[in-house]
Amino acid sequence: MTTPDLTAAVAEYYRDGAEAWRGDELALHVADLPGCSRAAWSRIQGLEQAVAPFATRVTWDVGHRYEAVIADALRWWCKKNGWQFSHGGVVLLGLDDHGALCAREPVEPNAPPKQLAELARRKRMLLGHPDFVLTDPDGARYVVDTKWSGRFPKSGEPMPYDYRLKTAAYAFAVGAPRFTPFVYYGVKKRFDFAWEPTAAYVDDITKRVRELLPLYDGVEPEADPPTHYAFNICNYCDALDCPKNPDFRGAA
Repeated sequence: MTTPDLTAAVAEYYRDGAEAWRGDELALHVADLPGCSRAAWSRIQGLEQAVAPFATRVTWDVGHRYEAVIADALRWWCKKNGWQFSHGGVVLLGLDDHGALCAREPVEPNAPPKQLAELARRKRMLLGHPDFVLTDPDGARYVVDTKWSGRFPKSGEPMPYDYRLKTAAYAFAVGAPRFTPFVYYGVKKRFDFAWEPTAAYVDDITKRVRELLPLYDGVEPEADPPTHYAFNICNYCDALDCPKNPDFRGAA
């Protein structure tokens, strides 16, 4: 019997056996806050998106397993020390009638992803899934968002801004005054976290929400990727209709 090509077997699974999309792609996400508006616009318009290479999707799945491991550890620690542990559930983030940042929980947080996306579009809000909420004995809440990362900041640099901005938005959405990403840098085999005040990021979050919400109206923004990344995010973009994407397939 011929021995199997294991790499080919995994690639075949991600091509034919695993779902490529969650079903909520037509909504804006909290994860879009630090990203490119043009890429977010392309996705919510339902334009053709690249399916990530199977090796990338394996890395994402490893990250999800990492989240589960950290959940077990933090749940145990909270029980031991009189804290409460919960998963963050589903949140919606947007602007109120006065243009201020606001948040709400969906009426049916366990609804299918497509239904949650429809709700987010109807309410003109961003859809988000915080990882964990820790509540201390006095009732104060803290948000933790896990990351499995191939990046690694240089000595003295803070952890990546995109991690911090997204986690701060989750913290605002659940009313937590402090937050931290909990990052595992796989290459260095090192954990990193840094508690920060949510209030310090509200202006940045509000600015980006104001920039993103008009995308629901269908007006195409300029292809102007953010510069806070340490790499060219266009090289990893899913929007195949964007001319800055190396895999550009022509105008939509």
